[in-house]
Amino acid sequence: MDRSTARGRRGLVVAAMAVATVAVVAGCSSDDDGTATPTTSLVASTTTTEAPLTTQGTGPAPSTGPTLAAVPGEVQIVDYEFMPETIEVGVGETVTWVNVDAVDHWVLSTDSDAIDSATLQEGNSYAETFDEPGTVAYFCNIHNVMTGTVVVR
Repeated sequence: MDRSTARGRRGLVVAAMAVATVAVVAGCSSDDDGTATPTTSLVASTTTTEAPLTTQGTGPAPSTGPTLAAVPGEVQIVDYEFMPETIEVGVGETVTWVNVDAVDHWVLSTDSDAIDSATLQEGNSYAETFDEPGTVAYFCNIHNVMTGTVVVR
């Protein structure tokens, strides 16, 4: 399928989705004199935009995974990444790692015993309180290309 055909089909899908998501509620109310007055209100409306094409022009760009809200002191493990990769906390504060990935991960500090979560299954979390200033590098002991840093100020 060429690029213009793909765009045309996406345009039709976008238009169909926009029509399907708009609901109009019509009704009548009566005035004090007993006459009916039609009322119409718009209940829902959305705007949909096309997904960007990849460099090859073969379709939408791949998703980078869910967009998760940042929670102070929390590192989320998703799509084989620590998010955020670097987190800053104050002395005495706690960092919590939450595994939202469908696979197991193991958070382990690189040169000390400051962090050692053991295996975290999906939905599990691990917390560590940092009592001294400094920088602690860590990685996933199962997927060692995953790395992160805790900066304690």
